[in-house]
Amino acid sequence: MTTKVAVISPGDEDAPAPWMSHRRIALLLSCIFSEIGAEATCFAEGAAARTRFPLSGFRSAVRIPPGTVPLPSAAEAIVRTPGIGMWTTVVARRPAPCGVSFGEAALEALNGCRHLPYDLIATRPGTLARHLVAGHDVPAARMRRGLAVLQDPWQRSRALLGGKDVTLRRLASLLDGSRIDPGLSIDWETWSFDPDGTRKRLANFSGRDAVIVRSCGDGEDGWEQSHAGEYASVVVEPGADATGAIDRVFHSYPALRGRSRVFVQRWLDPVDAACVITTRTLGGAPYYTVVVDEVSGRSDRITSGAGDIAGIRYVHRSHGQDGGGAGIPETDRRLIAATAEVEQVTGSDSLDLELAVAGGAVHLLQVRPLVAAMMREAEEGDSYALVQRAMHRLRKLGDGLLLSTMADWNPAEMIGRRPSPLAVSLYRTLITDRTWARQRAECGYTDLRGTPLMRIVAGSPYIDVRACLASFLPSTLPREDAQAIVRAQGERLRGEPGLHDKVEFAVATTCWTPDAGERLARLGREGVPGGALRRLHGGLITVTRSILDGFSGHAAALAACRSPALVDAHPDRLTDTLAVARRIALIFAHLARAAFVAVDLLRSLEELGLAGDRTEWMRSIHSVASGLLRDAAAVDDGTLTWASFVERHQWTRPGTYDPTVPPYGQQAEKYLRPLLRQPLLTYGPPEPSVPLVADPAAVGKALAPLGLDATRAEAFFREAIRAREAGKTMYAAWVSAALESAAARAARAHLSRSDLTYLRLSEIGEDHPACASLVVRRREELRRQAALLELPDVITQPEDLLSFSRAPGRPSFVGTRSATGPVHLDPTADHPPPPGAVVLVEAADPGYDWVLSRGIAALVTAYGGVNSHMAIRCAELGVCAAIGVGLQQFESCKSAKWMCVDARARRLIIPS
Repeated sequence: MTTKVAVISPGDEDAPAPWMSHRRIALLLSCIFSEIGAEATCFAEGAAARTRFPLSGFRSAVRIPPGTVPLPSAAEAIVRTPGIGMWTTVVARRPAPCGVSFGEAALEALNGCRHLPYDLIATRPGTLARHLVAGHDVPAARMRRGLAVLQDPWQRSRALLGGKDVTLRRLASLLDGSRIDPGLSIDWETWSFDPDGTRKRLANFSGRDAVIVRSCGDGEDGWEQSHAGEYASVVVEPGADATGAIDRVFHSYPALRGRSRVFVQRWLDPVDAACVITTRTLGGAPYYTVVVDEVSGRSDRITSGAGDIAGIRYVHRSHGQDGGGAGIPETDRRLIAATAEVEQVTGSDSLDLELAVAGGAVHLLQVRPLVAAMMREAEEGDSYALVQRAMHRLRKLGDGLLLSTMADWNPAEMIGRRPSPLAVSLYRTLITDRTWARQRAECGYTDLRGTPLMRIVAGSPYIDVRACLASFLPSTLPREDAQAIVRAQGERLRGEPGLHDKVEFAVATTCWTPDAGERLARLGREGVPGGALRRLHGGLITVTRSILDGFSGHAAALAACRSPALVDAHPDRLTDTLAVARRIALIFAHLARAAFVAVDLLRSLEELGLAGDRTEWMRSIHSVASGLLRDAAAVDDGTLTWASFVERHQWTRPGTYDPTVPPYGQQAEKYLRPLLRQPLLTYGPPEPSVPLVADPAAVGKALAPLGLDATRAEAFFREAIRAREAGKTMYAAWVSAALESAAARAARAHLSRSDLTYLRLSEIGEDHPACASLVVRRREELRRQAALLELPDVITQPEDLLSFSRAPGRPSFVGTRSATGPVHLDPTADHPPPPGAVVLVEAADPGYDWVLSRGIAALVTAYGGVNSHMAIRCAELGVCAAIGVGLQQFESCKSAKWMCVDARARRLIIPS
């Protein structure tokens, strides 16, 4: 028999908020009590004050203030308490009674009380309670917490958000903008002891419609952890028996208890759009993250991981909540509006929602707390102000804005997405202010010296793609030709922003290759005149020959350079050490350009069928990475001393521009000693099983415009790639020495290495230590604010900072095998990866060579490309890798415990 409960509360039907309306609160109360198997009847205090309360038929009654509801645990106690219960709110600092419950014994006493006109509605609850205790010996329980004041957002969220099923039923009475299927809950005890009766209830609920049996396990979708995706959900086709689906979902739980339950809803099929929205990023940053599937027609395509998604849209909360945010697609705008209503009603702005659009309406399928960092409203305002300032600066750059985090010198990979002021200052000084343009001018490209290549937007580095594209045009091109070509290339990138990390391969043609004519033909289809294309084709031949002719000189210049010595890290040598680093940066830039030409020529020959597979051939290149292993093997066999080994590799630093990360020499026992325990004596990159070039005559004919035959071409490919890696290592060593010198100089001013990262090179000294400390504190705060931002990979207008879409990455796979293993994130000397691990590093530089030498199964990076340093190193060492998977896929990989890098099929497999 159903337990009946009377709930008495004042109400106001004209209340501005739905959670203050008596009618809606009555529906919510009915839902809360039904969850514990009770039936609630609500009475408005003011409307019935003149009539005696009908006591018969109720097991208990409770009087609560307006806009207040009991939490489910309190509702259960109200039903169980036989006498009088005193209730206060869940957050009361000084508990004072604000609700009184009357159990079965209290109602019996009240029903028999004839000498006083006591009434549950007309009489004050305190007076009534005292009379029952004193005059009728009704027991009274001590005061307990358990009422939620709905006007308080925190308390409202705790009252409304619970399990998957109860949350939707509670919200159904309060939402206007979304449809909710209240569904059917089936608990394990009922399913076990009365399966036939349960099937009848299910048949009455669904008829012959398709349903989905969803998990609703203990602790799922809670405030402490979500268990998202851990348990099964099964679709049952129309008219099919749901028994197997229910059993399957129940048995996906780690343990079954009597009140464990599953949740059955009608299956929406088809849908116009399915969506998952979080009201913040997983790190708590103030952005709606919107993933929409408008293709499959299914509502579970995103959550099941059964198909690719187009991308994630990020909308700053301050932009999305105004209802008219520019740049937001209509479907996304509608779903965000529905989400904003759920936020307002629940009182929480940290939510994870599943929605669908079907039949012209938005359907709310799930709401749960987002188990992520909460953020204060002031911090959210700070982040919006930072975005507005950045937008103002971008407007000053004029029309035609085109910025990328990964084009050209790829700052996202080199110094990180949110680099320190010191890293930015170093990179500008050594590369992006002058060196980049000087190197290209010396090769015969357009001279852009005086033009900065890198811009900082709200703390994140971007490459000016317009400058990048212009700098790769031969200097002999007329101005009109150059403008037409850059305009066409820029429009292509705007139309396909996913190519921004492959600008030099997929957008610009920066050197001559045998297929250059075909690549340039696309520019013709995009409106570039034929004469301009012919002049570009001829100019590229000249520039490419210049690069080939100059390669040996630059390689010789590198060979003449010495490695840093300890004296170069002296605090008084910072200026001199930086001067050497800048000189080597120019040599490295020339060698990097030659290696790019080598890889592009090799790609072209392979696509034309004139070269074999590069994978095994790359392993025959003995460069820096294999040199580390050969040196370790030499220490093992006694031909190299340990001291010489450490001295040779002492300057290599994971995180080239970060002084807080020690170089190999300072932690040799952790970085280098483990390499001696590897089975390195048998190490030796295999020679390719087949020649790289199968038809020398055909290759010679294809490369005739460059004056190369097959033998010289293969030698150039090998030496250019090897020299680039050696140049990168030498450059990184001098940067490392400069950082040590800067750290020593900062120490004189009583600044730590962490403090040093907040200073620019020009600010490192001993003249103003107090001012430096103030600068550090101010920039720490600015960097903290910048960490609250999500920024696009490509910026084409200032408004992109408020709303943008991030497409899945297009990784460059290395190798031809598949590797599976446990995920190991961000290895350090104190946190080394075990053999067989799949290592995840957002951006890897040569300082991570020690990781490749530890027998890992695979490497995955967010940034990088086919021509990146780590791609070359992995190919040389035979390490399976996915380079440059993009932030979206990288975040998915980080949440996995195991994963597979299948280089053969060119895919990442992340078990759900």
